[in-house]
Amino acid sequence: MNAALRLPCTKGPWTGGILYRRRTGRERLNGHTASHSAHPLFLTKPTETKRKIEMTYKGIELKEFTSEKPVIFDPPKRMLVWDYNDETPTEVEVLAFIPNRYHKAIEQMSVYIHCAEIPEVMCRRATNRELAKWLVLGNGQYQVSGGRIWTEHHYDIGQDDDACSNFIKVRKWGDKEWHKPTREYLGLED
Repeated sequence: MNAALRLPCTKGPWTGGILYRRRTGRERLNGHTASHSAHPLFLTKPTETKRKIEMTYKGIELKEFTSEKPVIFDPPKRMLVWDYNDETPTEVEVLAFIPNRYHKAIEQMSVYIHCAEIPEVMCRRATNRELAKWLVLGNGQYQVSGGRIWTEHHYDIGQDDDACSNFIKVRKWGDKEWHKPTREYLGLED
């Protein structure tokens, strides 16, 4: 079959079947043509109440992907997906987004309630704890506002997970230039 996309059927009489979306735009279910109105992928919107779910990715609050019409990603699109019980989003190749379903994001082996595009991650400043550890390990030095150069970083109780001050600059041993104390520069990125 000259199919561009295979979508798993998880509801209704087609459970366990495969929906083939052909390049012509017609859907076929296990070799038989399926109408948009009869297939569970194209049912009307559920009447359940929606909970607002906030999700963050590398410190950035995600904006959930939305569309009023079904979207087929050909080729599949790398996106972040999650369900209500997930602590963090997962990166997967999303095949389709169907807005009128409970599980809107469809990937090769599973379905998810929420999805979002992967945001451009800005270089996040290191926390006070991360900078202190980096300095204690002997990786470099820092200065505040062009003043004295330090190899230790002191901060007040309760500021462990706060981002470093905007006045702090760091450099690795052997580096002549001063840099912002970003996780990327300090080598702390995952």
